[in-house]
Amino acid sequence: MEGSDPEHPSLTKAPEILKTYRFSNPPSRHVDAIPDAPPHETPSCAGDERLVPVSEIVGVAFPSSEVCEALVQSYLDSMHWYLTVVDEDSLRARLEPIFRTGLADARQKPLVMLGLIVLVIGIDFLVDKDPVSHLVDLTHTKKVLAEAAQKEYLSAMEQPTVDSVAFSFLLAGYYLCARQPNLFAITMDATMNTAQDIGLHQESTWGAMGFVERQFRRHIWWSVFTGSTYVP
Repeated sequence: MEGSDPEHPSLTKAPEILKTYRFSNPPSRHVDAIPDAPPHETPSCAGDERLVPVSEIVGVAFPSSEVCEALVQSYLDSMHWYLTVVDEDSLRARLEPIFRTGLADARQKPLVMLGLIVLVIGIDFLVDKDPVSHLVDLTHTKKVLAEAAQKEYLSAMEQPTVDSVAFSFLLAGYYLCARQPNLFAITMDATMNTAQDIGLHQESTWGAMGFVERQFRRHIWWSVFTGSTYVP
């Protein structure tokens, strides 16, 4: 992501800004309140008989749980404070067993995809001397995970959930930092369409929910709305 792009000067600054400020539904559809939660019809804790290797769901396996935890923390330190599109506690709680066992329910594909892009972004902003860099080839790992996120994008978006909206939004952000404006625009359009499809733009349809859940829905909707108006 190094170098300059005279035709898109704003793209050149995006990675610098994030690194500089790094800190240590429609009524007929049921969608959980927290932005990175699975749909109502998909249980958050799948039965063991439904669990399969992550590689069977997205084509690649996650790194070790130690590496995943370090990369999630890198993502939270570099991006989460700036673009709050997931609930940190919920994200950690739901990804931890997947990272630890390497298993997931196939219906959790949007969550697994969200995990992929979180790890990819975490690698981009990992501190150079972080101990985890000695445990895995980060360059290769990023390449493999990013390719899987892009290859499985359409199938993940076939399951319109808040997880898939968060995943698509972060993938668009990844394209922006990688100075790929066309892919950013295409992905952001798909993100907006999916967000509207599940009713994130219609708060009156959300029904009764707690303050925290409502706030996070608002966060992700306005993040998507703002991102969709950005012209690189």
